Amino acid sequence: MIRKDVILIGLIVAILALMIIPLPSDLIDVLITMNISLAILLLMVAIYIKHPSDFSTFPSVILIGTAFRLALSVGTTRLILADADGGKIIETFGDFVVSGSVVIGLVIFLIITVVQFLVVTKGAERVAEVGARFALDALPGKQMSIDADVRAGNLDPDDAIVKRKQLDRDSQFFGAMDGAMKFVKGDAIAGLIITVINLVGGIAIGVGVHGLDFGDAAATYSLLTIGDGLVAQIPALIMSLVAGMIVTRAVNAENVDLGSDIFRELVADVRVPAMAAGVIFAVGLIPGFPVVAFTGSAILMIVAALGLRRHLRQQEEDAAREEELAAEETDGPAAFSKRMQCRIGTSVAGQVDIDLVNTEIAGMFDQLNSVRGISFLPPQIISDDDAAPDSFVIELDEVPVRQLTVPADSLLVVGEDEVIGLINATPQDIVSVDMLSGPNLWIPSFYGPRLKALNLEIRRKELALAEFVFRIYEQNLGLLFGKPEFETILAELTEVDETTSGEVEESVTRQGLFQVFRYLIEDGVPLRPVALVVDSLSHWSQVNEGAAPEMLAELMRGSMKRQLCRMIAGKGNLLGLAMIDPDLEKLARQELSDLKRSGAMAGVDGLVFDPDITDVLIGKFERLNQAQKHSDGQLAIVVSSDLRRRLQHFLAANRIHIPVLAPHELSPDVTTFPIELLSLDEVESQIDPRVLGRREEAKLFDETNAPVH
Repeated sequence: MIRKDVILIGLIVAILALMIIPLPSDLIDVLITMNISLAILLLMVAIYIKHPSDFSTFPSVILIGTAFRLALSVGTTRLILADADGGKIIETFGDFVVSGSVVIGLVIFLIITVVQFLVVTKGAERVAEVGARFALDALPGKQMSIDADVRAGNLDPDDAIVKRKQLDRDSQFFGAMDGAMKFVKGDAIAGLIITVINLVGGIAIGVGVHGLDFGDAAATYSLLTIGDGLVAQIPALIMSLVAGMIVTRAVNAENVDLGSDIFRELVADVRVPAMAAGVIFAVGLIPGFPVVAFTGSAILMIVAALGLRRHLRQQEEDAAREEELAAEETDGPAAFSKRMQCRIGTSVAGQVDIDLVNTEIAGMFDQLNSVRGISFLPPQIISDDDAAPDSFVIELDEVPVRQLTVPADSLLVVGEDEVIGLINATPQDIVSVDMLSGPNLWIPSFYGPRLKALNLEIRRKELALAEFVFRIYEQNLGLLFGKPEFETILAELTEVDETTSGEVEESVTRQGLFQVFRYLIEDGVPLRPVALVVDSLSHWSQVNEGAAPEMLAELMRGSMKRQLCRMIAGKGNLLGLAMIDPDLEKLARQELSDLKRSGAMAGVDGLVFDPDITDVLIGKFERLNQAQKHSDGQLAIVVSSDLRRRLQHFLAANRIHIPVLAPHELSPDVTTFPIELLSLDEVESQIDPRVLGRREEAKLFDETNAPVH
């Protein structure tokens, strides 16, 4: 393996040796070739780098290159003054530029030197100085911006580390370039001084040592001096150009090379070359100007404009074609959720049309996304040879959440156990199943004629299974709400009201916004219309600055009560209310207070009651839930706002999915009527008095023996 550090050390030692050891003209030619080659190589690097600090070692390269050129100038000066010979490259450069006239050669050399020193080097030095100052002045602000993005969730910690490193590299680079440009400037000055020394010293040595007359000495040494100066100044000029190109390079988001960047901006508008062609042609009509040259240039501009116009039109056609292809892909096979899937056994796959089930689910999801204002992908039905033949398993994040048994050669009938007696069926042949829409029975298909004779409802399996999957998915929307859905919501908010959306994102962190939307989706709050969502979120985030996401979500529910109640009530616009008695609410608060005081509140997000009261309440809520499934009306439970979310979690934990509203969330646009009052007295009346007595005694004992604070 080649040791690059050893190579660099050897190069520096060779540069130092070059200043001391006399070298033959052939070796000087090789070193001059290397100098020119290095300059051209650096020029190519400057053209193709995407970001100035991508060439972070450039200041060091400038230093080494400058030292190499100065050492080479020392070697060529020694050769010219000692032997009146500078090698073939120097002689050829001098002879070509002088062209028989020393004065012409000197003028050309001075022009090149002045251009390098006063134009390129001076400008690049100023740009480097300003760039270094701006980079250092902006450093604290950029660092704070990165920290703010991390806190707001707009930037991952790993990405922040990368950005900080890039920021540090940029500041060090521009600071180093500010100093390195002094090397370039000094190189130009040194080249000019060396040229004067060579010319004066060469003529003096030619006349005094070699016995030449003044004319011959001037002709010989001026040719060699000009050649030596050009050989040194042209690579130095290229190095100055490289430095100027790098420090003047503005960073672009596309990360393209310099040539592509310049060309793209020059021809960004087809009117530019067209108007330029007209002006150039008009200038060519001035008397005495070469009409042919200006006309030719104008024609080239016109050709460029026509070619650019054709290119832009082709780009528009390609973009339109891509949009059509994207639309066709959207209309084609639907995308499915990767987090929720339904695996069915081979027996079930033989009984149902899987494509039809997927189509039914997709249709339900179109309606869900339209009503709820969020885009969720539907789960996919997959035939699994490894699953039990009659199984229908719904998985969320690869964990089964609900499972059905679908007996072979059976019909799905709406009804309860009394159907068994109506058709004189053997109870062992019947499988009861909860399809979440009410009680259903799997009945062998040979009972079909009896079922039809009694006009009992036989459900189509594909539709029933699709509805079952949809209801399970709908119950888990809060868990399924992820980053893709969140980004979709943010994009819609920005599209509707960019200014207000920006204010919201300044007031609430991205993690906070994510939690707010998750709470709303979990509660079934429709995020429509988007303008109302933006205004509500902006209002409450400013009124309650620093509020927890849960509180913001509760406040937004009140602002969107019309949409919420309308969605729950459905087309009938009727909503039956089950009211919670104040005494029962008081008991719930007391139980939570006791739990908090005991230090056992962590991880509890629902209501907590004694086991006996819990059993009675669950039974009451389950009966309400079943009654709702059998009726055409819609049901909601009303409880105080401080207990609303906890009651919602309490019900969900027991697989009871009834909307829970706070009193201020009831909309006057929906007709409401009470259907039941859940009171503490009624709950306790269904508990064994002996159990109640023991509970009171235990409570009294706890209060008596409570520690005094």
